[in-house]
Amino acid sequence: MSGTTWKEFWSDRPVYQRIAAVIGIVLAIFQIYTAIFGSLDAMMQRSIHLGLGLLLVFLTFRAGGAKSGRLGWLDVLPLLAIFPTIGYILFRYEWITVERFSFVTPLYWYEIVLGIVMVLLVLEAARRVVSPGLLWVTVGFIVYPFVAPFLPGLLRAAPSEWTNLLDYNYVSPGGIFGIPLGVSATEIGLFIIFGAILMRSGGATLLTNISFTIAGRAVGGPAKVAVVGSSLFGTISGSGTANVATIGSVTIPMMKKAGYDPIFAAAAMALSSVTVVSNALRLRHFKAPGAPIEPRRRPVAVPAIP
Repeated sequence: MSGTTWKEFWSDRPVYQRIAAVIGIVLAIFQIYTAIFGSLDAMMQRSIHLGLGLLLVFLTFRAGGAKSGRLGWLDVLPLLAIFPTIGYILFRYEWITVERFSFVTPLYWYEIVLGIVMVLLVLEAARRVVSPGLLWVTVGFIVYPFVAPFLPGLLRAAPSEWTNLLDYNYVSPGGIFGIPLGVSATEIGLFIIFGAILMRSGGATLLTNISFTIAGRAVGGPAKVAVVGSSLFGTISGSGTANVATIGSVTIPMMKKAGYDPIFAAAAMALSSVTVVSNALRLRHFKAPGAPIEPRRRPVAVPAIP
């Protein structure tokens, strides 16, 4: 941030941008603190992470698709709705995680309301940050349990109460608060912070320069630089998302400048990042020659609570 004065960085910015900066700092401190001193209980860690993330989304992305401009009522209402939805989970944490039973204990009317609001908040955040396409795909999966009893063949499923959807997505460690959010709250967030520090300190440029030395003169050099850069950074991060956020910020513009189609540039970076990380994960299960092979265990069906 060289050449930027404090007045330009803070005083000249609108109030909502200052609030977003403070929330971003709090989120980064939270991720680093829990990584050093140990994560909180699963659902509490994920709730705080999601709440701070939603605040950042609705402060930085406008309802109309712009990333700047004054906050409208379509931006203020979601911001206000985040506090009761996340606050209820934290305030009634022992009841939700210890005393109640998922799909057995009936939901109170206010839990139904807060669950509906939470689902809508996540859907709207996905629409603003990613694309309307992801929104409609998610809506399709939400609607599927209600139409599945009327579908033929393999698509057919048993009827399900609509309150079960809210139970699973709001007051259970699944759905919205499931494993993907858990990985984001404990691992991916740290890698993104590390990648940002690495990028600002010149580390990403160093890895890119090494990649240029290895593959820069080859045919299709910029794309191969992306692959080599992802390989180098993947040995540090182990996260495809962190790879794209750091190395991609250098290699994607470089590929576009070299004449590659923007879609191809993004696809090449994403594919190389995912491939590198998946191959790294396979090494965890690598068996040395002559090592005994464990017999494959058959899956065991666990009966569900009636």
